[in-house]
Amino acid sequence: MVVTDASTRAAAALASAGHEEAARAVHDDPPADGPDLADLDLDAALVAAAPLADAVGLDPDPVATAVEYARADLDSGDEGSRFVTFVWDFVTDAGGRALIHQRLGEHVERREMRESDVDGLF
Repeated sequence: MVVTDASTRAAAALASAGHEEAARAVHDDPPADGPDLADLDLDAALVAAAPLADAVGLDPDPVATAVEYARADLDSGDEGSRFVTFVWDFVTDAGGRALIHQRLGEHVERREMRESDVDGLF
């Protein structure tokens, strides 16, 4: 079952990043309708995002890139960045995950293009 696989992968990623309590909540005692990823804190959601994408059959690469951008935005003080919001929504909104993945990928492409344009100037 995909949900069990997704919860197992997300839990493993969380545990390896030091989020043992969140890993247990996702894997050991998930609700009957699947893990409640909405209870994760932002750092845990950033850790779980790419493994979750892979586990549910979506391309994890744009998600992993979005996580990098989200972390960079957070480091620069932009807590409301699109990448922070999209990654959070991707992890916590199972019903909208496919659409969020598509939009997230579009924003990753735009940022990559913008960064390559800037790099080309120097």
